Amino acid sequence: MRRVEKLIGPGVRGEESPAEMLHKVLRNELNRASRGGLKVALVLARSEKLGKGKIGECARQARRRLREIDTVIELSKSTLALILPHTGKEGAQVVTTKLESFLQGTWSYGIAVYPDNGKDGEELFAYAEAVLKDSWEKKEPGAPAQQQASDT
Repeated sequence: MRRVEKLIGPGVRGEESPAEMLHKVLRNELNRASRGGLKVALVLARSEKLGKGKIGECARQARRRLREIDTVIELSKSTLALILPHTGKEGAQVVTTKLESFLQGTWSYGIAVYPDNGKDGEELFAYAEAVLKDSWEKKEPGAPAQQQASDT
């Protein structure tokens, strides 16, 4: 029974929150990367003034245009998380440029790469969030930092 569960998963136990899903996928990709000596990029993308319900459409567009191995998760009403296996900083920057070409609105990005910017998912997320906050504040110079960071 354990072998079958390992192969197909334990079944539905209820919905995972976006943060739980992010940490689960990130943990799995980091395990693969550490065994193979590979890189994994985490990209946090936050939209400015995106209309209600539009983040889901943005996530669908990103999923259609990125690789099958890439994961796109809607973290909040204005933030997407992208997990990009086998991708360094330069590759992640290519992805953000690609996103800019088809996503509506103005976006800010935070990129963190394993193992360069953190040894686990929590460190990577914290690094990407700090870069995102810095990028966001540069685009919105008069806005208070607390207000901007409150929705992730």
